Amino acid sequence: MAIFHTSIVSILVFIIFLSITSSLTGHKLNDNDIKRLCAKTNNSKRCYKLIKPDHHLSNVDSKGLFNGLVDKASREAKNIQSELNSFPKTTHYSKLRNEYNLCSKKYNDAIHKLEISKDEIE
Repeated sequence: MAIFHTSIVSILVFIIFLSITSSLTGHKLNDNDIKRLCAKTNNSKRCYKLIKPDHHLSNVDSKGLFNGLVDKASREAKNIQSELNSFPKTTHYSKLRNEYNLCSKKYNDAIHKLEISKDEIE
């Protein structure tokens, strides 16, 4: 989960940067654009590694990149939430079960907020 946390932080910083720029005009982002944008994050190498290999995120404008990143973060969060949902069945400790359920709920809230962000950018 630590890898996801680092990735999601990079994604969110990147998304915030995109939302305050005026580059949502349809300009197709090239490799240099992605490198320049990733340089604005707290982990530019990780940001670039996260975006560049994904063929769904290449040759899109910044709006397409935003939507692709949100989709990617949502998928990853759903995978982690699914894993979290399996943990309560493996323990007999009610406090631990409650913690797993609380964590899963927080992931559900984050997934919901990611989907709302896509609606807001439209």
